[in-house]
Amino acid sequence: LKPALLRRAYVAVEGGMKHLLWIRPQSELARAKPRPQYVCYFEITNGKRLYLERPTVIEPDWLPEASPALTKCSAPLRQLPPHYDTVCDRTLCWVSPTYGSAQWTLPPVARP
Repeated sequence: LKPALLRRAYVAVEGGMKHLLWIRPQSELARAKPRPQYVCYFEITNGKRLYLERPTVIEPDWLPEASPALTKCSAPLRQLPPHYDTVCDRTLCWVSPTYGSAQWTLPPVARP
């Protein structure tokens, strides 16, 4: 495969680690610039390639809350100071989460 084509492929966090996954070319997400880094999808279908069905762009900091069973959080990060959340009336610290069996590193998130 050409490098330009590989840059448009995705890899699943669970189950599909050995396969490249693609967004259908007619999808708006396939034409998005810049290409979304993280997407979730409903299912994978087999055609000319393995395609993601109903892909949706997500933010990586949503994953720890949306999928806690696949997320592991580090001890509080000492290099980022804690902060007070006035809405929840609590102090939050920053942790570095990893996601899935591949342990992908996600951006730091605030946790109680």
